[in-house]
Amino acid sequence: YGQLLDASPGFDIEWSKGSADMQTAMACFRFLNCDFFFGDTEVLMLMRGLRMTDTKKRQAFFENAIRCRRRVRQAWKDTPLSKIFTFSDHFQVLANRAILLLIRHKLREKKVALHRSFDKFDSVSDGRLHMTELKYALGKAFLNVGLTDNEISRLIQHCDKDSDGQLSRYEFLEALYFGQSEEEIKILNSDLSDKVSPLELPDHLKEEYAREEKAHKERLAAMAAMEEKERKSLENKRLRRRIQPVFYCIDKKNNGFIGYSDIQRVLVKYTKEQFDRLLLTIGKKDKTTLSLNDFCEHGLSIAQRVRKVA
Repeated sequence: YGQLLDASPGFDIEWSKGSADMQTAMACFRFLNCDFFFGDTEVLMLMRGLRMTDTKKRQAFFENAIRCRRRVRQAWKDTPLSKIFTFSDHFQVLANRAILLLIRHKLREKKVALHRSFDKFDSVSDGRLHMTELKYALGKAFLNVGLTDNEISRLIQHCDKDSDGQLSRYEFLEALYFGQSEEEIKILNSDLSDKVSPLELPDHLKEEYAREEKAHKERLAAMAAMEEKERKSLENKRLRRRIQPVFYCIDKKNNGFIGYSDIQRVLVKYTKEQFDRLLLTIGKKDKTTLSLNDFCEHGLSIAQRVRKVA
């Protein structure tokens, strides 16, 4: 990187190399190029450049652009780019990082090693941190950070790489250790207790946890169903694009329907019984013609035969 972006009179390329405007411009160009992996500073610079755009529009643009580029990798949820589609500007990211620094400080006050904090917060010991567990651990019962439910929800979004609404050990600790080298992490964990026991949720929060877990499973099922629906819709569109020219080739009358005589003109060996059987198979036994939708949905075998004859 570091290519010349401006050659107008008075432009100082040496000064611009370290400027925030140059970094923002380069991050935006990489976004247009459908790059996935950005450093922490680059993510903030990209958010700075896209701060006037809606997160949903950013996501729609990126997904459409990457389809056009035909990249092998198209999944972005487990990359740093996910923050671009979650938070509208870099100030929200900075606010979450400030909260993580406060959590770090509170853990040291409680003499809990950072790498053991996940085990402390994981009251149910299922390897995932839920909203209920975080709310209890960060509340007056333990750290007393003083966060609202909305702030905790945004913190989970900040740490959640796979967008499943919960935090794994890796997601939580990576967010907690952001910007720290291995030596600095050792210093942070020095003189702190390595033995912890999980916090125990009170009865009313156990019920809330159960409701949250049920809602989480329903949400995952709904997301899976939506993804499957989108996949089938995309496949149907691709199939339709392939079959439409065949339909128009058969439809000599250009009336949007094809009958046996139209198909027989192209496939001489295609019999009336085969056509009637096709109509019966697709539930059109009372009709004598196929529409474009019928043909795209059920006429793949005919299209394949027409292509062989052509």
